[in-house]
Amino acid sequence: MRAGAFELRVGASPLAVPRVGWIVPKYGHGSVERNRVKRRLREVVRLEWLPVLPPCDVVIRALPPAYALDWDAVRRDLRKALARLPGEFAARTAAEPAPPARGAPPDAAVSRGDGPGAFPPQGEAGADDVPDGGLPGTTTA
Repeated sequence: MRAGAFELRVGASPLAVPRVGWIVPKYGHGSVERNRVKRRLREVVRLEWLPVLPPCDVVIRALPPAYALDWDAVRRDLRKALARLPGEFAARTAAEPAPPARGAPPDAAVSRGDGPGAFPPQGEAGADDVPDGGLPGTTTA
């Protein structure tokens, strides 16, 4: 799908979170200009797409006109693209609850450290602890 100075590819994601990547070809421009386009893409995706995007994989390809766009034009083009995503990948509406903030634990059990695979709290011995401090299955001389 094409939206302004960008081309998008959208697909189902095997993960429960959205993933967004970008391709910014040289088109005869230097690294400073390419990095500027990438920084603008990254910031628009972080601020406007990730909070509303369902679990899917999106690749954004910058086309030659993207190098001439200012910040507002990049936002405008990417907003149009977000609105035009196919039905199954359409952005969540405001009525749906927002996912937990990035970096926040999914539930309280994991944050306390007593979830599956967590280390026992200090001072409590686990079933497979080795009393001499060595590795399991090894002997010390």
